[in-house]
Amino acid sequence: MATASDPPDSAVNPASGFIEIVDATLGVGSNYNIRHVVNPGGGDPPAVLVLSNNSLDDLDPRIRIGPGGDTWVVWWRDGSTDEVLCRVHDYSTDTWSSEHALSTAEESARNPEIVYDGTNAWVAYEFNTTEGIGIGVLGIEENPDPFGRDVVATTSFTGDVDTRIHAESGNLWVTWVDNATYVGWSEYSHATSSWASPGYESYASDSVSAARARVRTTVLNN
Repeated sequence: MATASDPPDSAVNPASGFIEIVDATLGVGSNYNIRHVVNPGGGDPPAVLVLSNNSLDDLDPRIRIGPGGDTWVVWWRDGSTDEVLCRVHDYSTDTWSSEHALSTAEESARNPEIVYDGTNAWVAYEFNTTEGIGIGVLGIEENPDPFGRDVVATTSFTGDVDTRIHAESGNLWVTWVDNATYVGWSEYSHATSSWASPGYESYASDSVSAARARVRTTVLNN
């Protein structure tokens, strides 16, 4: 059982102009569920929808919205085998997909992050392996069905791996804290539909955020 709600995540829907917010909120059974809120502004009341209703805690929701107004929400469920889940809102029909698992049944997965690269939503998450923490990445099209699930790296780091996924100027890459002095990263090749072997950027003399910034510069200058 989680002891505190997670910080909300939000995005502006370019089709409606409204702010959409997701958070983990306590339900009737004292477990956390994922809530989606549309704030229309102008003093109008928000539209609230609970996206999950489960006896287990649903945590760490993330939201991304495409240019046509479609919304992707991902989160993880805290169970005996943790899993990463997704629901998608179709803006044109104003309908939500059913809940769909993105992680595989045999892996205990958590901490999803999501970006939209201009064509598809991409999700990165962490899962347990015999060697430590695996970094999994997959794409989601205009429905919750995933494609191209890959394991880009595994780390034995016992601290906060803090996996993140980034999309900018046609580039897609993932970063994570690989150990006490290095940030790991991998870039996706759209030409070969594959992830590059991991690279590593030291933060021994500054910070993780500074190392991530140098990785971004490297990717955008390739």
